[in-house]
Amino acid sequence: MPKEIALLYPKTHLKKPDAVAPLAPLQLGAILKEDGFEVTFMDANVTNISSERLSNFTAFAVSSTTPQYPEALKMLNLINEVHGHSPNIQAHLGGVHATVMQAELIKDGWTTVTAGDGDLIIAGLFNNQYRGFISAPMVKNLDGLPFPDRSLINMKTYKKAHETEPSASIVSIRGCPFSCSFCLKDFYLNKVRVRSPNNVVSEMKQIIDRYSIRLFHFYDPTFSLLRKRAIQLTQGVRDLSVKWTCETRFDQVDKELFKYFSDSGCTQAALAVESANKRVQASIFKPIDLQDAAEKIKFAQACNIKIKVYLMFGFPEDDWDSVKDNLEFLKNANPDVVQLSLTVPFPKTRLMTEVTKLGISIPNDPGQFYFAGLEGPHTFINRTKYLDEITFPQAVQALQEGIAEWATSQNGQLKITNVEMA
Repeated sequence: MPKEIALLYPKTHLKKPDAVAPLAPLQLGAILKEDGFEVTFMDANVTNISSERLSNFTAFAVSSTTPQYPEALKMLNLINEVHGHSPNIQAHLGGVHATVMQAELIKDGWTTVTAGDGDLIIAGLFNNQYRGFISAPMVKNLDGLPFPDRSLINMKTYKKAHETEPSASIVSIRGCPFSCSFCLKDFYLNKVRVRSPNNVVSEMKQIIDRYSIRLFHFYDPTFSLLRKRAIQLTQGVRDLSVKWTCETRFDQVDKELFKYFSDSGCTQAALAVESANKRVQASIFKPIDLQDAAEKIKFAQACNIKIKVYLMFGFPEDDWDSVKDNLEFLKNANPDVVQLSLTVPFPKTRLMTEVTKLGISIPNDPGQFYFAGLEGPHTFINRTKYLDEITFPQAVQALQEGIAEWATSQNGQLKITNVEMA
């Protein structure tokens, strides 16, 4: 049984990377330490993972999303090269991509590919109890897990590009009950589990005490999913005298909640509109009352909470009306930040099925999924039901220019992920 474990996190290739400590491997690190292992964590986004460093270990665990998977494969190849393809090397893969693609990835040479939560089986993997594809049991009691072991990283390294102080990321919810067509509804990811407010506040207190950090970013899919719990959590956070941000949905937040947010130190809430076009909303299973959304944005801003809005373009139902509707929504709602992304269909989502029916070719190559990065295409989408290969880029350019004009006139901020200004 190996005594020393290397947890590896691949590069994300973001154009403007915001350094965020990846909590999943840090939580696995805490679990492995409790089981008597020595653990080293290497994040390729903030450090160089060299052959020399990899030569010191024979047991590895890699956590990867789909866009990161090409980098995960590079790590696997480097591990095998350093160790001469020794059969004694353990290289385990987990994370969202492993959950989605499952046994298909075994052929790439991983010792195991784990779908689902790895918390309850991670120690067993390194005790040689498992080989091949594994469907891991879902963790139902999140409070029973140790906090992520942040001693494995330099906390001061993780600071968002636009911030002047280090921050800490927090996840208090796993799973999402909603059915957006571009997300992975059919997998375990839709099984909602929550941590108790007391458990979350205890983790925040630990971070404050150990690292003197007072800026927190919640990366829950929907922070205010359970209203009563969200109120209890914000009441607990209020006593800590910290600043924090979150992501949620317009239909899961209200004026009273925004007051609780503000009173407890919330400085920004990110909410996904995706599209202000009603036909597109219906097609992606994400209906939004736009007038209600605009009123909530204005109220939140009156509470000194900045609102960041996510927009996507390139769904099968998008057309010129979508461009007009999105720009009209921005002018009416006037959020503080708009993040625009071109739609990328991910494997085994309903959106992927719809796009394939349109005859759009999706490369069967994980290297093509650098959707938010410097490498690979910006999107696979080159047309919709109503926009052809000529008019689609014209519509994208018009949307970009319209948002840029809005941002300039309203002193707003335009953040672009996988698209370039023409």
